[in-house]
Amino acid sequence: MKVDRKKDAEKIKSFRDFQKNYSNLSTRHLNNINGLVRSFENEIVNLDSKLDYAQSLEEKYSSFLDDLSGLDVPAFLNPAYRNECEHLDKEKQFYAGFSTLMQPEELKSIGNESEMLHDNFLREMHSI
Repeated sequence: MKVDRKKDAEKIKSFRDFQKNYSNLSTRHLNNINGLVRSFENEIVNLDSKLDYAQSLEEKYSSFLDDLSGLDVPAFLNPAYRNECEHLDKEKQFYAGFSTLMQPEELKSIGNESEMLHDNFLREMHSI
């Protein structure tokens, strides 16, 4: 088997660059999102407050998706990247659906799809 060290080194560098940029981006966004998710999940008394949290989360996930769309993605990472973009879009859909009082079964389905997409992203990133 022929090994192209220069090409492999470039691929590794592009992977690490993406990983670093994604990590910085996700840390910045998830610090805000995680606190809101906890507040959303813990709010059991005031529906208006829970709806406000849902609307804020929809906006935060939208911002995260917008920023993720601006990252330079190596071609070999496109499948993983698409999974993460679809995951963020599903999270956005979930909280938008909650805000519009979508049926619980539909919300559960969206949540399950989102989780599967994110798991696929992580699996693909770890397999490289």
